[in-house]
Amino acid sequence: MTPGPYEFWQVNGWRMPREAPAAGECRERWQRSVVSLVSGIAATIVVVHNGGSGMRRLMVAGTV
Repeated sequence: MTPGPYEFWQVNGWRMPREAPAAGECRERWQRSVVSLVSGIAATIVVVHNGGSGMRRLMVAGTV
C-alpha cells in the first residue's frame, strides 16, 4: 500500500487507483452498474433460452 491521496483496490486482478475520500461511493456505484449489467445479460439469456415465451414474466420480474 502506497501512502498518498490514491489508494489501490483490486478487482479481478486489476489494480485501480481511486481517490480515498470518494472510495466507498465509487465502489458502490461501480458494483451497482456491474449488478445491473449482469442481471441484464442473465435476463437476455433466459429470454433467448425460452424462445421469447418468458418475455412478459421476465419484464414483470424486472420492474420489482
